[in-house]
Amino acid sequence: KAVEAAGAGAAVPAPGDAMRDDLISALTNLGYHRQSIDQVLERLSGRTDAVRFEDVLRSALKELSRG
Repeated sequence: KAVEAAGAGAAVPAPGDAMRDDLISALTNLGYHRQSIDQVLERLSGRTDAVRFEDVLRSALKELSRG
């Protein structure tokens, strides 16, 4: 199951999903802390839509850059 990022048109995969693991890995490699990543991915969850890794990563980066 995937869920859309609010206002961004991207979707965040449900916990345990391979894409979620890839997102966590990518964001961790960019220097973000796991707790912040988990909080952002939780905030982005909520609506079902088609999902592309790039769109979800972009939305997560926007959220993380806001602090």
